[in-house]
Amino acid sequence: MDCQHCKKTFNNKYTLGQHQKTAKYCLDLQGIANTSFTCTYCNKNLCTNDRLYTHYQSCKEKHKIDVIKDVETQNEYLKKTLYEKNEYISKLEANIIKLEAKLEKFEDAVVTNMAATTHALEAKAVKAAQAATTNNTTLNTNITVNNVLNLSQEHVKKVLSDRLNYNVVYAGQAGLATFVVDNMLKDATGKLIYRCVDASRQMFEFIDENGETVRDMKAEKLTQSLLKGDVIKIGLEAAAVGWNTENEKLNTERVGVFGPKVNEYAELNRNNTVFRSKVSSLTT
Repeated sequence: MDCQHCKKTFNNKYTLGQHQKTAKYCLDLQGIANTSFTCTYCNKNLCTNDRLYTHYQSCKEKHKIDVIKDVETQNEYLKKTLYEKNEYISKLEANIIKLEAKLEKFEDAVVTNMAATTHALEAKAVKAAQAATTNNTTLNTNITVNNVLNLSQEHVKKVLSDRLNYNVVYAGQAGLATFVVDNMLKDATGKLIYRCVDASRQMFEFIDENGETVRDMKAEKLTQSLLKGDVIKIGLEAAAVGWNTENEKLNTERVGVFGPKVNEYAELNRNNTVFRSKVSSLTT
């Protein structure tokens, strides 16, 4: 079949019709204005909508814009994700502050309890000493001051077994030093029988059972007497009592808060620096 305008031959009526509608030179011969379809990305003109669609598949400008849009979309997603993560971190930090405040209150309560326990023990010791020295004839209290320091293994172990509790251990070597000063290094009247005579060198003095004045450099003799009295074993057993209660939450909190101090306590046989420094400050 021949085109009546340009005389070009086609196999069927459909292709002839398409030719007469789209071929630019044939449209010119027909006197029909060419309707073009313009690419919105590169401004290229196409004669049919189908060709415009096909062009879009390979248009470089369109591809560039699509890539930019993809990058922008990804950036927005990343910004949103980062914002959500920052919000989550802020919430965690706020929770940490609250937990730290709770732990601080808990530590204050433990320290207060230790102070109350120590005070009660001191009052009990003084009362017992006064009662034991009462003169039934004159009804006057005559207190005999015993300034001899007993560091025997039997005595030290008995004091530790009878009076040491987990509150002492939870305060580390400083807590042990306070306990030892209050329960072993004072006579019945509360007077010190073990004193620091040179704080710079941490030199201590006491009178032994033979009545001789003994010097104790860096509290080594005092520390060794505690170790022979099983201070570490007794202390760790007391600590275990404190965090093996029926309250699992309380157990976990105690391990988290006081674990480092318990470890410091258990290192007394290797390093007594904190212990002797505290004893020095309490006996100077």
